[in-house]
Amino acid sequence: FGGRGQRSGSQSHGNIPATVLSALAAKEGLTADFLWRALEASDCSILIADNRQPDYPLIYVNKAFERTTGYALLEAVGRNCRFLQGTDRNQPGIPIIRQALRRGRPCRVLLRNYRKDGTCFWNELNIAPVVNKRHRVTHFIGVQNDVTARVAAENELDRYRTLLEGLVRQRTHKLEQKNTALKEVLGQIEDERKSIKRQISININDFIFPMLRRLRHKIDRSGLQCLKALQKNLEHIDTAFGLKLTKMPHKLSPREIEICNLIQKGLQTKDIADLFNVAISTVENQRSSIRRKLRLKNKGANLTTYLQSL
Repeated sequence: FGGRGQRSGSQSHGNIPATVLSALAAKEGLTADFLWRALEASDCSILIADNRQPDYPLIYVNKAFERTTGYALLEAVGRNCRFLQGTDRNQPGIPIIRQALRRGRPCRVLLRNYRKDGTCFWNELNIAPVVNKRHRVTHFIGVQNDVTARVAAENELDRYRTLLEGLVRQRTHKLEQKNTALKEVLGQIEDERKSIKRQISININDFIFPMLRRLRHKIDRSGLQCLKALQKNLEHIDTAFGLKLTKMPHKLSPREIEICNLIQKGLQTKDIADLFNVAISTVENQRSSIRRKLRLKNKGANLTTYLQSL
């Protein structure tokens, strides 16, 4: 895992000691002859090693073992089953087998084994001890499963998983690079926006407001109200008031938007009428139209307060 054995009839049970078959059969409530025939008919490779002899020589292998490995019964018995490993002895399952054999414990390992023609196959090996009446391990029985196809499928899945993980890492790295570049562009845009805002503020405060202050002394009352509204517009030039008005569900006319702006800046109906040189009733009608389009149905709702809240 020596005498030579040979495959014989059901009476002698080959090279398997009767005590071994009897112990195995009794455990399951079977006859030794039935168990012998079951071992021979099994599709799994089954082997039995003698724990009473040095180096655990094989004393029995079934027909499935011969088909799987290419080794006949006479070529296998008397040898430790490590011969199936060839020179491939550096495998993680081998120390596990050695420890299980020393302690008389069962184990399950996955090994690379080699057929008689030299081809490799993956062997899932299950080893169990056979105990006599004195509770001593006399033999070990091994069940081999050729899981080459399963291991190949698992390796292929691992390969695809590794490939996909690599692609995900590459994609993530590219997205991170693009995100960094986007942040830089957005940062540049924000810096430019702040710069433009500063320039506008400087131009308004240093050039336009002084001119408006000088004009106050040269115009009538209605013109003065207009200048005050203009100054407030310039002070809040970066607000979204105008954009919000243009996105109302019921579209306001250009004149109604202009009136909304003047109302929001605190001008009364009479001031607006004087500014546009129209009757007060005309402005009142336009205020009613604005309230309707803004859906201010409650008469208690103040139009000025609503517009200043935008």
